[in-house]
Amino acid sequence: MKNALPAGDTARINREGFTLIEAAISVAILLITIASSVYLMKNIMATKWNAQRFYGQINLAQGKMEELRSQPFDNLTNGTFDNGRGRIEVKDITSDLKEISLTLFWDAGKRPIALYTMRSK
Repeated sequence: MKNALPAGDTARINREGFTLIEAAISVAILLITIASSVYLMKNIMATKWNAQRFYGQINLAQGKMEELRSQPFDNLTNGTFDNGRGRIEVKDITSDLKEISLTLFWDAGKRPIALYTMRSK
């Protein structure tokens, strides 16, 4: 018996390779890391989608405001746009000055986008 340990020498066990418990712990750590990464990527993609949508709505509101600013002074009136999601309010400050406020309700539960400007004759 060449590989047998001498009596009383139990501390000299061959320690090459991994035990089953070490391999199981390594797999568990790897799975936790992968699950965390997937969760993080899901949140990043949702945030990116919301930001793109938000900036798209801001561009819509700014475009509508530029359209209003290019209209003749006497043609500025209250109204709606984007299938009723946007509201335009025109207030006469003086006979030569109007305040234009534009509000776009872009998502339920979120603050609307609001733009204001003054327009003179």
